[in-house]
Amino acid sequence: MMGSSEMSSSAEANQPTAAWIHHTIVIVAVIILSVAWLPISETAPQPIRSLGSQVKNFTVQGWGFFTKSPREAVVTPYSHKDGRWISAGRGPNAIPKYAFGLDRTSRLTEFDVQLASENLPDEAWTECAGLDIESCAGDASQVDVTVSGYDLRLCGDVVLASTTPQPWAYRGQYEVTPDKIALLDISCEELGS
Repeated sequence: MMGSSEMSSSAEANQPTAAWIHHTIVIVAVIILSVAWLPISETAPQPIRSLGSQVKNFTVQGWGFFTKSPREAVVTPYSHKDGRWISAGRGPNAIPKYAFGLDRTSRLTEFDVQLASENLPDEAWTECAGLDIESCAGDASQVDVTVSGYDLRLCGDVVLASTTPQPWAYRGQYEVTPDKIALLDISCEELGS
């Protein structure tokens, strides 16, 4: 009959084996997903290509779920403070304030913009043609918008500026100005208060 000390030592001996098995499964899964979704799967031998197509059928979304086109216009919110338009974005995700991306608070800017712009008609947007925010906002017609939610930050006079990203090869060679803006007067309705 085994004593309690012998049973605990055999359980401890199995722990490294369990960890090794877990790590092996994760590594194999990452390799299979990588081979299936990367272009290398097209030049791989037939058994790997067939495995790749089966994995793609099981994981149909692929990397497209996590990415968006780098050429897609970026909408940035601006609030009117002290007679100037100040960026109302929460900043980039990869800074110490947000624990280098672990705290996802900065991602709420996209949510705020989506709430403010979800029912905007096309006529609410004003073409800017190389003008800065101040000049373009002076020429725009203001649209009243009501948003409902929790911890709303975009309230009052707000400009949504849509800007086409500058190609990396041309960075710093010309001033980036918005393509179009929407001048909004946002009424915020806090839920749960």
